Amino acid sequence: MSPSRILPPSLHILGSGSIGLLFASSIRCALPTYPVTVLLRSGRGHEDRITRKICPSGAEYSGITAQVKYPNDESSSFNVDVPAEIISPDPTGNAHETTTNIQNLLVATKAPDAAAAVSSVFHRLDKNCKSNIIILSNGAMGVRDEIEELLRGERCDVDDQRSQFGTRVTLASTTHGAYRFGNEGKAYNDEQRQYSIVHAGVGSTFVESQSMANLFDEAGLRATYASPDGMNILLWKKLATNCAINPLTALQNCVNGELANMDVETSATMDGIIKEVSQIARKDAANHGLSDDLIKELDYESLSSFVSNVIRDTASNKSSMLQDVLAERETEINYLNGYVARIGGEKFGHECPFNEEMVKTIEGLSALQ
Repeated sequence: MSPSRILPPSLHILGSGSIGLLFASSIRCALPTYPVTVLLRSGRGHEDRITRKICPSGAEYSGITAQVKYPNDESSSFNVDVPAEIISPDPTGNAHETTTNIQNLLVATKAPDAAAAVSSVFHRLDKNCKSNIIILSNGAMGVRDEIEELLRGERCDVDDQRSQFGTRVTLASTTHGAYRFGNEGKAYNDEQRQYSIVHAGVGSTFVESQSMANLFDEAGLRATYASPDGMNILLWKKLATNCAINPLTALQNCVNGELANMDVETSATMDGIIKEVSQIARKDAANHGLSDDLIKELDYESLSSFVSNVIRDTASNKSSMLQDVLAERETEINYLNGYVARIGGEKFGHECPFNEEMVKTIEGLSALQ
């Protein structure tokens, strides 16, 4: 670790999906003594997968084994043990959950699950200092709105008004691509008794916290600090990417790279999606008082180039929406294309027919599963 870089004191990661496990495994592999813990939901079979581990100092802890594979560089693949806990609505009866306060919570769940997952650990947020909730989920802007609403409601309900009063919501974004290769599209591999993911696209990570950026960068996740204005632009770029790539790969049943050779109809659909995202993003950025230079980064040409670069850099990756459709899980479509259409209509009176149609198409596809 670079001696001059300040790291957050600890990190808890919500989510056992590909990105959550990638971040947890990368941190643990690069910084074996850093206190990172994966929080797993009860009732999903995780209880039987947590075993006693021994760290180099000889101390014991409860954890899982994770494997990260690199399809084009097998020599970089690695296995690592990661501390893990089970979270449940009734923590008093949970042998796998501790009472350790959570100072930094990285939310890497599916967007529809994020608010409920955060709510399940409210009792663990640090009451003596400001806890940080870092949102890394797809559809981060919609997830942020839900969590901030949840925090406002929680402050009104608790007796101790300090409980969640100091909690800060921080945004993060990553273009790293990863997918699960366990049983039936799940992260856990029964035969090897480990959580297995493929790091299919090496990208970059941005976060509104310098210390958190330091941690992710030390873990090899190519992270840098982003100002609030810069993060606003980055999240719109990420949203444009997810709106364009995720539903189209789900409909075509293809990896990201195959969109580079899409037919005329699919190409026109992607262009229409990106143009609508650009129109709403520019209006929203202007509403927030961003500079003309920053707003220019949300032009159609800029967003289209950004999406093309992600398709190239994550060519072998399976989008999260494709994985969800294949596994018959709820998709994030309402936090992606649905968010664009909703914000466009509610805030700006601007219709987004391409994004609205994509929501209907994906919901129809999911209903057939």
